[in-house]
Amino acid sequence: MIKIGSIIFSLMLLNQMSYCEENRPRLDFPTAEKIKQGCLSYAQNHKLNLAIAIYDSHGNLISFSRMDGASVGVSEIARWKGKSSAIYQFPTSEMKQWNIPSGPYIAPVAGGIPINSSTGVIIGAIGVSGADSLADVACAKAGVSSAMK
Repeated sequence: MIKIGSIIFSLMLLNQMSYCEENRPRLDFPTAEKIKQGCLSYAQNHKLNLAIAIYDSHGNLISFSRMDGASVGVSEIARWKGKSSAIYQFPTSEMKQWNIPSGPYIAPVAGGIPINSSTGVIIGAIGVSGADSLADVACAKAGVSSAMK
């Protein structure tokens, strides 16, 4: 027979766990759209044709755009970079230093960066592809900074 005390303790623990999850900062759709728009503005100003993928901290796609002139392959790479950065919570440029020849969603090329909340918590990531790596990163950073002001 189960003791009533252990049931109450379990319920209290579950309640506390859900409370903690609710208070954690998260990347919502309106913010992801602002980031994407900032990145698109940067790309247009620099005459770049890019794909942009924005993920939450769990690796779920929130927003995606492929500009006219960007190939389907570029789209796949942007999603790969964004998901990789979201899952591992590192810039993709650092992943090549891990010396792992292959692994799930490891993108060892620059263009994916984590997105931090105002308190420094990683709430997602953005992946950009279609130009050289420096331009991809600059665009991603411009998008994030435009929305997180």
